[in-house]
Amino acid sequence: MKEWTWKEIAHRISIIEGKPISRSRCQWVAKRALKKLHEALADDLVIQSWLEDVGIGVDSDHEK
Repeated sequence: MKEWTWKEIAHRISIIEGKPISRSRCQWVAKRALKKLHEALADDLVIQSWLEDVGIGVDSDHEK
């Protein structure tokens, strides 16, 4: 599987959307999306249980 650079991702999104997007904007959007995903999953009891089972755990009192 090929690993993509942020520059390549930005270029691909620019082509798909038909307007330019910077590498730094892509990184910012990804960071924000991962934060939102973490917050959503941290409140999910099934995910919390699975994380505990695999020894990772998650803080349910995460910051929003």
